[in-house]
Amino acid sequence: MSGSSCPGRRVRGSPTDWQARSGAHPERFPEVVPHLDGAGVVDAVAEVAPGANLALGLAVLRPRGTISTYANLGGAPVELDVARTTVLNARLQFLVLYTAGPRVRAAAVEDVAP
Repeated sequence: MSGSSCPGRRVRGSPTDWQARSGAHPERFPEVVPHLDGAGVVDAVAEVAPGANLALGLAVLRPRGTISTYANLGGAPVELDVARTTVLNARLQFLVLYTAGPRVRAAAVEDVAP
């Protein structure tokens, strides 16, 4: 009874496995989907103008990266590319900094200062 906890029943792979082996879906997906491959290398982006720069932030962000913003200079509306953001499993974080207190803000500056 390989691969099954049910007596007398044999499991031979997932439903998608047998479909692929049977030729039920002859078209193959490319190894890398253009523009959705998560090829960025940046772990985190501190953004001050997401309305103007969100697409750029997503272009350089690595999978599971974070874009944090605390302002929207210029006031441009933020247009979210849901597919790109989802494929990257990106996290968008919006912050209100004045509630953090002076010690926390000073530590944040120290963390990112060269």
